[in-house]
Amino acid sequence: MNKKQKHFESIQPGTPKSNRVVSINGKPDISFAIRKWKKMLKDDGTIEAVRQRQEYEKPNFTKRMQRERGKFLAQKATERYS
Repeated sequence: MNKKQKHFESIQPGTPKSNRVVSINGKPDISFAIRKWKKMLKDDGTIEAVRQRQEYEKPNFTKRMQRERGKFLAQKATERYS
């Protein structure tokens, strides 16, 4: 069974964040289902939201980090074109 067939069989209609475990030659391929589920959660932003809620960050800290990241990206862009 190739990857596209596995993907098609693992889709569970009506439930956006779930997978079916696909059996290959009578053996369940749990690792494929787990990888696919983790990727769904990551793409959806669920994991990031949970991590952000673990600790409270002051708005000041968040803005400072955004500023520093912006400066870093601007510096990288100027280095690339220089």
